Amino acid sequence: MSCYAAPTPTPTPTPTPSVPFSATAGQTLPAYNPIADSTLRQNPAANVQSANIVPCSSGDGSPFQRLVCDSLGHMLPIYGENLLNFAAASDVEVSADYPVGPGDELLLKVWGSVDLSSRLVVDRNGAVFIPNVGNIPVAGTPFGQMNNVIGKAIAVYYKDLKIAISMGQIRSIAVYMTGMSKVPGRLMVNSNSTLLNAVMAAGGVGPQGSLRKIELRRMGQLIGTFDLYDLLLKGDKSKDLRVQSGDVIFVPPVGPQVALLGTVKQPAIYELKGGESAHDLLLLAGGETILNRAGLVQVEQIKDRKIRSAKTVQQADLATFKLSNGDILKWTELSLEYSGVVNLRSSLGLAVREAWTPGMKVSDLIRSPDYLLTPKYWANLNQGIFTAAQAGGEQDKQIRTLTQQVGQEINWEYASIQRRDPKTFVATLIGFNLAKALQKDPKADVELQADDVVTIFTRNELRAPAATQGKFVTIEGEVAVPGVYQLKANETLQDVVARAGGVTDEAWIFAAELGRESVRVQQRKSLNEMADEMEAAALELQSKTLQNATMLTGGDLAAKGQSALGTAVIAKIRNTQPTGRIVLGVAPDASELDLPDAILEDGDRFFVPRKPSTVVVAGHVFNRNSAFLFNSNKTLADYLNMAGGFKEGANQDQVYVMRADGSIMGSNNKGWMSGNALNQRALPGDTIIVPQELDKKTWVKGLMDWTQILSNFATGIAAISVLGD
Repeated sequence: MSCYAAPTPTPTPTPTPSVPFSATAGQTLPAYNPIADSTLRQNPAANVQSANIVPCSSGDGSPFQRLVCDSLGHMLPIYGENLLNFAAASDVEVSADYPVGPGDELLLKVWGSVDLSSRLVVDRNGAVFIPNVGNIPVAGTPFGQMNNVIGKAIAVYYKDLKIAISMGQIRSIAVYMTGMSKVPGRLMVNSNSTLLNAVMAAGGVGPQGSLRKIELRRMGQLIGTFDLYDLLLKGDKSKDLRVQSGDVIFVPPVGPQVALLGTVKQPAIYELKGGESAHDLLLLAGGETILNRAGLVQVEQIKDRKIRSAKTVQQADLATFKLSNGDILKWTELSLEYSGVVNLRSSLGLAVREAWTPGMKVSDLIRSPDYLLTPKYWANLNQGIFTAAQAGGEQDKQIRTLTQQVGQEINWEYASIQRRDPKTFVATLIGFNLAKALQKDPKADVELQADDVVTIFTRNELRAPAATQGKFVTIEGEVAVPGVYQLKANETLQDVVARAGGVTDEAWIFAAELGRESVRVQQRKSLNEMADEMEAAALELQSKTLQNATMLTGGDLAAKGQSALGTAVIAKIRNTQPTGRIVLGVAPDASELDLPDAILEDGDRFFVPRKPSTVVVAGHVFNRNSAFLFNSNKTLADYLNMAGGFKEGANQDQVYVMRADGSIMGSNNKGWMSGNALNQRALPGDTIIVPQELDKKTWVKGLMDWTQILSNFATGIAAISVLGD
């Protein structure tokens, strides 16, 4: 004989009180989102995917639940069905009036002249046995009197004793769950259980069962009934009945049912006892929520068991409106509309509603510019200060933080008013100059209407004209006041250098560097394209060499060496970081007045160095990468000789010089130094590069000339790092 285990209740879908009443039949809708709902109304074709609608399952729930689902688009729980699995009967505390019977266990403790601790089990004859005392009849004795009964029996044999008795294991009894119980059948519960304990241990009442009139029958007689709503709604279980072995608990079929949803505190399907009004049912649901909209209640009914109808009932008439089986009532939600207000908002954390008054203008709503500086604005500013402080010497990061802060500033040139027509609900947009409005300019200080929404923008949110955008350049090196300067409209390099106080006496304009991010990006792209082209051609040449080779000859070994060299050059090209430098093209003796009238861009960096005092020789010479003090009387050839001259394998016909201004000097249209060109005077900062001689049959000559490589590097030390080795 096995004890019945209560099943795990099936989770009930959470009701969605604010789903539109006219939802499509057979669909489950998510919780209402007014913003998403507005989007769906504007784009009805996107409804299904955006709302994530799931069809109602025709196999779940009671017939009335499925009817409600077909009407509303989502399942509604039956009130109380998920509130009954509180505790098993074994957890119930033994009361003082509990009649002890066969199978019960008593825990006895005796102290005084004798110490005793014993577990006493009531036998089939209704007695417990205590050594040296004998059998003591206890069957039928209320548990609250057990101390007196056993105490008197022991006192006959022992004096000056104290005893304490508690209940151990309680005997199990069989009761029978019948009718519309969730799982009908024989159920084992402890003998201290009540009707409610048994119903909870059995997992509750089935979806077709009644919660309002559960019957307890004993020996064919009706002992009493229990309304579970008394417990669920009032916390009253005074009418609960104790069960005995062999009792039958009968769950009758569910009575009339009515569905409540919308802005009530407990949306669900409720069972009627009969004669209740809509107001009575509202009280069962806990009343209306604060979101309820005063006015009408929508009602759907089954008419003459033939068709379904719909109507509305005034909330004031709910007390006299009698309910019928199958009614569906929906309390409507409070409108999200604000009446008689104007709204002010911005991405800087501004969200304000103020009362509208006739004749109110923008300047009345925004009393001063400080009104727009919200805590979020100051938090952004403070975070920028903190970020710049953390950057320490990282100038790029500090400048980037500065420009970001400028982008978060208020756009004073433009703001907007969103206005909705109260009759057609069509929205229009009115733009105005915010700065002029706050100065009460009649053309910009627009008169507001009720429900207007005024939006303030930042400079990051709208692309303002280039002349009004915050642009910054960095001026460094040999200038009077190095710093970060905000550009004015169409300001040139000469203009900004003049604002920086001009150059110092140590400045060398010829070698000045103008770096630009857009140029750096283009240089990086050119380098990548060149490396890809060289790599593809090198692989093709290697493949042809392998196809034509029958044995590894000396020439093949040389070709393999050249191939390895090419691979290294390609790798260096890929890893080289271009500078974005623009060659200014001024003469070696140029002054700041000779700087080009170039319009600067946001993020440009201009560096004016001191005149260097060295000339560098790199590449295939005996004393490679040597730096020599500049002497205005020496030629390029002199410095090559000072570096030890050409090593074996040097390409003497293709020597080139990189000037301090970033340009590459040559004597012919290919850009190479040759013959008398090396007899030219050297300039401070010159870098003379001597390439290695390469076999004209190898991949380099088959791919491109060194001139092409240099042109792709554009300017700067990048070419030296690749070709100077």
